[in-house]
Amino acid sequence: MAATLELARQLLGFNTINPPGSEADCMRFFADWLNDRGFAVSLSSFGEGRCNLIARLPGAKTGKPLAFTGHLDTVPLGNARWQYDPFGSQIEDGRLYGRGSSDMKAAIAAFAVACVHQRETILAGRGAVLLITGGEETGCDGARALIASATLPDVGA
Repeated sequence: MAATLELARQLLGFNTINPPGSEADCMRFFADWLNDRGFAVSLSSFGEGRCNLIARLPGAKTGKPLAFTGHLDTVPLGNARWQYDPFGSQIEDGRLYGRGSSDMKAAIAAFAVACVHQRETILAGRGAVLLITGGEETGCDGARALIASATLPDVGA
């Protein structure tokens, strides 16, 4: 759990509010993190400061790999007064606070770390693919760009 929390806190430190988006710095950080752990990673731009990420752990068996999907952009802060810094990733009473902690940076950290921990099983099986998009909060712009680019891998459930 410590590795998941550490990665989630790092992702929360990036301002990926959409609009305007600007997920690219966060995506590059995450791409480096995944690459350092043996994933084959590619980034594809779909606008100024915007990009998607595809990360693969290949499997030895034939068949479609397991897919994990998520997005790194967040909704705007709004007018509410924040009790905690929205980009500070603070923990209090066992809760993680920060913009995107529940939608969905912590979930991305959880499934990425799970793939790292299950790496040998994944490599012996059909593999795994992480599809991480930007622009989900404004009409799934990143997912649409990924589909239009024809780089979307054929994946299973």
